Amino acid sequence: MAAIINGSKIFDIEYMHIHNESLSSGYLPFEIKGRYMFIYTVSGNGYYSINGKPQPFKSGDLVVFNDKETPALSFDIQHGSESIIMAFSGTTLGFMNFDADLLHFFSNRPTVERNTIKIQPCEREVLFRLFNKLDYIHMNNILKNIKLQSYYERDVIVFLGLIEILIYIKTLFMYARVLNKQSIPEKLQSILDYIEDNLQNELTLTIIAKKFYTNYSYLSRVFKQFFNVNIHDYICTRRILK
Repeated sequence: MAAIINGSKIFDIEYMHIHNESLSSGYLPFEIKGRYMFIYTVSGNGYYSINGKPQPFKSGDLVVFNDKETPALSFDIQHGSESIIMAFSGTTLGFMNFDADLLHFFSNRPTVERNTIKIQPCEREVLFRLFNKLDYIHMNNILKNIKLQSYYERDVIVFLGLIEILIYIKTLFMYARVLNKQSIPEKLQSILDYIEDNLQNELTLTIIAKKFYTNYSYLSRVFKQFFNVNIHDYICTRRILK
């Protein structure tokens, strides 16, 4: 298979699943300037460059770019590669009034730094299944199964596929942000360990505060300041990724 090119003109979404020689350079058959974009590297290696600063990405990496970053891309065609690329405009989510917080992780980081996140094997499987839904649309499997009556219905499925992917990527970045923190205070580390060991049980800010003899308002504020995510969202993220 050379390449799958899919997307939605109505919702301004571009999707490309490329294999080996199908992309001999960094040229993409759609505009990426002023758009949000992410690349998931299924296999092989490559580089992206922003402002002349080359950065590598490897098999299993997820790389994101916000609408202020226009990367130059290079893929290792010689040794074989497979990548999934998706791009969309900042107004895409506004079509159905989705919370703009889904774009927060694209920009809530230093420019160029932290574009890449390493995906764990179990997370790769989930992410790849989400992308495969868009492949199926291209191959008309979904069109046959649910008997879509118009291209608008097809575009809505592409749009909802993007939303599902963004929600999952947001959880990955949220958890990675916690793991990447240096010198976590001992008490906060104990709280993280407690959450990890009790994900199957009821967990609330009040329960955790009582467990660690801490005022819940203070705990909420310190946790959010240190990890840039509140405890409730962190617990939900860990349960999704577990």
